[in-house]
Amino acid sequence: MRVNFGLIPVAIAFFGWAASAHDFASSEDIFEARELVDEFAQFERRSEILADFTTRELVTELSDRLERRGNVVSKKTYKCVYCGKKYDTAAKAKFCGSNSVLTGGCRPVGS
Repeated sequence: MRVNFGLIPVAIAFFGWAASAHDFASSEDIFEARELVDEFAQFERRSEILADFTTRELVTELSDRLERRGNVVSKKTYKCVYCGKKYDTAAKAKFCGSNSVLTGGCRPVGS
């Protein structure tokens, strides 16, 4: 079998032309990649900032925010779920909400 070496430069030129005509990396892909890298960098900065705080500081901040919202009255008082009255122990608050008015609770008689 004989190979015609005269066609090899023509074939190389054709494949070179075809490869240059194809856009391997469109500009949209490049911009999307840059945005993705920026998002990863922001995530890394956030995690570095959070790493500077101790667990105790984070829990204290979250507790303060919950107290400001009104979900927790304070660390030493408890609210009755029915009337909202404040008690110094959870047992007293539970007693208020689970017993009727006749026995010292806040629930109506018969409920």
